[in-house]
Order: sequence, then structure tokens, then C-alpha cells
Amino acid sequence: MNNYKFSLKRYHRSIDKLTCPSCGHKHRFSPYIDNATGKIIDPECGRCDRINSCGYHLTPREFFHQHPEMRDTKCKVAEYVRHETPKPRLYLPDNVINLYPTPHSQSRLGRWLEKVAPSAEALEMATQDYCLTATTTQGTIFWYRDGKGRFCQGKMMWYKENGHRNGFVSTISSDMAKRGKFPENAQMQRCLFGTHLLGKYQDKAVALVEGEKTAVVMSMLKPNFVWLATGGCGNLNKEVTLPLIGRRVVVIPDSGCLEKWKKDMAETNGINYSFYEELEAYPPNTDILDILIAE
Repeated sequence: MNNYKFSLKRYHRSIDKLTCPSCGHKHRFSPYIDNATGKIIDPECGRCDRINSCGYHLTPREFFHQHPEMRDTKCKVAEYVRHETPKPRLYLPDNVINLYPTPHSQSRLGRWLEKVAPSAEALEMATQDYCLTATTTQGTIFWYRDGKGRFCQGKMMWYKENGHRNGFVSTISSDMAKRGKFPENAQMQRCLFGTHLLGKYQDKAVALVEGEKTAVVMSMLKPNFVWLATGGCGNLNKEVTLPLIGRRVVVIPDSGCLEKWKKDMAETNGINYSFYEELEAYPPNTDILDILIAE
């Protein structure tokens, strides 16, 4: 007998799982259900099984905290069902970047960046600031480092010669796990892409976008800001924005993500932020870099 009020819905086949509200992948999302009724609490209350590359997990406790009007006042919200001890969040090894030393200039994105960079000096600075390296298969590694320089994750993404993604994404933690050099399915520490630059550029305002590539290119085109990225529309939350407290921030969501990011930023405290909303006039998933390059 299940003594918990809520639990993750169990599926006998992965193909029956739902689409993740964060990363958009089909058949990867398990929603929470009310065990008394068997009904799903909400389509966004659940967990994505793409732990390393997505990591989306909205528990019932967090959901009802965000939506108190939907709480059942007759019962106390239980923690989500997990019988094992929660795994601690990990950092990658301090020397991890030395394990992936291929220069970013050897990636397809690196060659595209040479075409759009305003100067060779600007490109070199951007590459060094964001610690960009490449995979041996011409992919780009975007290193996520926190304010103390620790490596929270390395996101591997592959691009075409025109700078557009080819759709494949992986992570350093999963790559190392396949080779037996890191725990499998590790829960990783989280931060915004570029967080380590906040200390270097303390006098600059912050511009927050979704895509890592956009942050890198915009740092060359508009260097009066320090550019950070969430790495996905669903990755903006109070935890990763803590280093932004006390900073002036311009939030620039891709078109179609404005309302969600407004709700997410409303949960933060101590951040002087404003929204750039003009992208809502463009087709879904348009970002500010798309507009500048088109112009």
C-alpha cells in the first residue's frame, strides 16, 4: 500500500511517457499523480528522465508553493516518493577541461564564429572568457562554471557550418560516466552559463539569454554587458539566479518564453531586472542573435 499522497506515475513502456515541458523531448516525462484519485496533479509537475542533459524536476511541494490556490487544505503535501537517500549534487573534477583540450577553433561552430566575430581579438577574448573547447568530432563544449570557478557541467553541442545546431546534445558528466571516470546518473550542481564572469566584470550590467551560443556571440557584439545563458527555457529558477542578487539584469527570453520567464523571475529576490520584450513580435524560438545577424 502506498502511504504517500503523491507519487510519480509509473509507466510499463517509455513510449507512454509524456513530453517534457522543459526540454521538449517526447516520451521522457513522468508526471506526479494524486494517489487517492490517480489523477495527474499538473502537466508541469513531474520529472524528466534526461537527468544529465535536462534535469527538470518540479515536485508537488514546489508546485503547490508556486500555486497555493490549487493546494488541498485538508491534507499536508508530502515529499515526493523516493525510498533511497537523495544523491548529493556533484561538481566535475577541477582538471576536467584538460581532459577535453581540443581548441575550439577546430569545431564547426568555431569556424562559423570566425565569420561573425567583429575582430580576431574579440573572438579570442570570448573563447577565453567562456573557456570554450571542442570535441574530437568538431562539436562545441560549453563549460558551466560557478562563481568560484568550479565546473558544474560541460554541455556538448554539435553545429552545422552555418552556425545552426544539428540537434544532438550531450554532457561531459555522462561522457565521463560511460568511460568509468564519473558516477552514472549523477545529480550535478547547477549554474547559469557564464556565472564565473560576474566577478571579472563587476561593473557591467548583466544580459540573460537562453542559448549559450547567443551569449558568446553577443559578448562580442555588445561587450558593454556580461552575457549569461540558461541553456534552456525551463532552466531559469531562483537557485541559479542567486549570484545575480545586487546586479542590474536585462532578461531577454526567446520569443514564446516571455510569460514563463516572467513567472520564474517573480520568484527571485534582490535582483534589479527588466525584460526586453520586443522578440515576442517574431516567430517562436527567435532569439536576439537571430535578429542581429539577419540585420
